[in-house]
Amino acid sequence: MNTIEVIDIKISGKIAWIAYKNNAVFAVDNKVTRRMQWLESTTLIKTKSGWKIQMLHSTVTKRE
Repeated sequence: MNTIEVIDIKISGKIAWIAYKNNAVFAVDNKVTRRMQWLESTTLIKTKSGWKIQMLHSTVTKRE
């Protein structure tokens, strides 16, 4: 299961930037096997068909 905590969003015209914390819990047979956290940022570009990811960056901040 993943949860995301948004830190900041900036939009300028057809470009958007978002920074967020991504937390994951991995489980097998309802037993937690691992937890991880990332700090991520993404740039998006607005197209005729909607927002598209232009770039995504992830940095692992914690592993259990």
